[in-house]
Amino acid sequence: FERYIFRYNNDYQVSDKLKFGSNLSFVSTKRRGLPLDDNIDVSVILNVLGFEPVTSPYRSPEETLAAGGNPNSPYDLFNCAKYNNRTNPVAMIARNNDDYRNIIVNGNFFGEYEIWKGLSFKSNFAIEADRENDSRFTPRYYLGNQDKLGESMVERYISWTNSYNWVNQLVYNKEIGKHNITIMGASEANHWSMENLSGRRTDLPSNDPSGRYFSLATGSTALMGDADEYALIELGQSLLQTGK
Repeated sequence: FERYIFRYNNDYQVSDKLKFGSNLSFVSTKRRGLPLDDNIDVSVILNVLGFEPVTSPYRSPEETLAAGGNPNSPYDLFNCAKYNNRTNPVAMIARNNDDYRNIIVNGNFFGEYEIWKGLSFKSNFAIEADRENDSRFTPRYYLGNQDKLGESMVERYISWTNSYNWVNQLVYNKEIGKHNITIMGASEANHWSMENLSGRRTDLPSNDPSGRYFSLATGSTALMGDADEYALIELGQSLLQTGK
């Protein structure tokens, strides 16, 4: 797991009437995750607790060949359970080839200007951009008749999410005698959009890490995608009066 965070904040008082600033954030995440589902077939933790302790997780190339596996494949050099139906958790971890990356950039830019005494204009513009990229590879392997996979598979997921929010306010404050009057008019604009693409293809020629590409696979193909978008503009005003 790796995460890098960069933040930048500034605030400038240009004059008695004008000030502005910004807040920016950049977050980059990279992780290799493990299945934590409560399904016994995919949960590493449940199989750690349930895999028989009398069986070694590893086996030699000679034992692999005798069991019907490929001694030259690193994914076949593991024992399967002999006395229950649990999956070898060490083999599950070795087969995990999930490379997830995420970049999030967000920030806001703000400013305030006093037009004349009591009357000011404020503006705040906020943005966010989110990018996800998940690459997975499931190797071909053989541990035994109860734990095997005849076709390898490569998967890819990509998503883009963008949004902004823009708020403008015109505020007038006036003190009359023992009363304080505030009049405000405001506008707000929002926009959000999302798009994702995913695909998978089976039966690559080998488990070689350099050959994990869709173009090299010869089996079945599945492609999916989704997109959504909305926008909203609001206008409003208020009058507030307080007394001393």
